[in-house]
Amino acid sequence: MNRKSAQGTYSESRNSHVAFPLGGIGAGMFCLEGTGAMSHFSLRNAPDITHEPLMFSAVCVKDSEGSLARVLEGPVPDWKVFSHRSDRFVGPGNGLFGKHYGLPRFKESVFDSKFPFGTVELRDPKVPVDVTITGWSPFIPLNADDSSLPAAGLEFTFTNHTDRSVELVYSFHAAHFMEEGAGNHRVIRAESGNGFVLD
Repeated sequence: MNRKSAQGTYSESRNSHVAFPLGGIGAGMFCLEGTGAMSHFSLRNAPDITHEPLMFSAVCVKDSEGSLARVLEGPVPDWKVFSHRSDRFVGPGNGLFGKHYGLPRFKESVFDSKFPFGTVELRDPKVPVDVTITGWSPFIPLNADDSSLPAAGLEFTFTNHTDRSVELVYSFHAAHFMEEGAGNHRVIRAESGNGFVLD
């Protein structure tokens, strides 16, 4: 089903070019794509709309019949695999170095936009859970200061659509996408003990 509605719902080929910007006003951004991928990392005081660092979330479902893992994204759009429009999308000729396109992912993704929220629904008949990714930015009408905070949120919701209990392991994977040139770059555990800081 190839959906597009007046409310901003996109599926199949219609969401292959969706890139919903996240981040405070004038504070840099990255985009949540219609497939659930993250791209367009523009965090150094200039647009960088082809910057797609190696970054993804995954889920492993533990079952009595074995484990099943999926990247929390829908199918990779063909234009990403075969494009050659920039040095970051150089096509398959070099083996797509630094990309995770070959990893198993969900069969279907549907994107819905209701500013300031962008939502991706992921479905796969082989996976006993449905996944919802909600991306949002700080946005408070008539409050420019709080709406300009350098922050964005991503929320992952897992819904068991079976009549049995399932055990899940969620994981987040990323290269050091703030690294620039030679220098002392570190990944530091957050003071709260949950999460990390790219330094």
